[in-house]
Amino acid sequence: TTRLFMLHIVTRDWCKISLLIMFIAIEGIDATGKTTLCKNLAEQLGAKYYKSPPKLITCFRKLADESIPLVRYFYYTLGNLITTVALKMFYRNVVVVCEWYAFSTAAYHSVLLGKDLFLPKMTRLPNLIIFLTCDMKQIKKRLLLRKEANKYEYLPFLEKVQKQYQRLFTLYNKVPVLTYDTGIKSSEQTLRGAVTDAQIFVDKFTALCVKCKHEHESNASSKYKI
Repeated sequence: TTRLFMLHIVTRDWCKISLLIMFIAIEGIDATGKTTLCKNLAEQLGAKYYKSPPKLITCFRKLADESIPLVRYFYYTLGNLITTVALKMFYRNVVVVCEWYAFSTAAYHSVLLGKDLFLPKMTRLPNLIIFLTCDMKQIKKRLLLRKEANKYEYLPFLEKVQKQYQRLFTLYNKVPVLTYDTGIKSSEQTLRGAVTDAQIFVDKFTALCVKCKHEHESNASSKYKI
């Protein structure tokens, strides 16, 4: 009931501008299985898979990752803003599943910069966040299996990032968050649960948008009645 109420609040404002799109962001620290889930979820839902930062600026990603934290933060924030514009201009009547987004940017760089960051006001908030977690011991094992090491992939840092996610979810509590522990269940079980839960949100979101649209059209036409 609480989740559906939050979904109604989020949907209400977007229905006013007839932007019929369900935007799902997949968030979580490294090695929680975001890429696998995001691609499979998009396929199962018949949705568009989107990765942030977008292709437009991925050629600068390595340079940004090797720069000082402030430059890195500006780079990923730019990626989020490009995503916001892209969603508004190029996507209509579709579900978009996005891997990494503004909550990751704020969570990671809050730790890197040593201060609590917030989402820029221009940022398009997701209609739903799927947040993946995992036991740190399991994450360590997964990270050791990766071919390339990342300087941000060490456990004390990731534990701090995890806490920043929770701060942001509390702050932006109008956005529903579905949490899945990928260390407890298999990737197939996690996917089935995510697909089922996300489909419920998609169906409710679409129904509410259609209802809002009909009410808006009805109210508009009644203004001209004598």
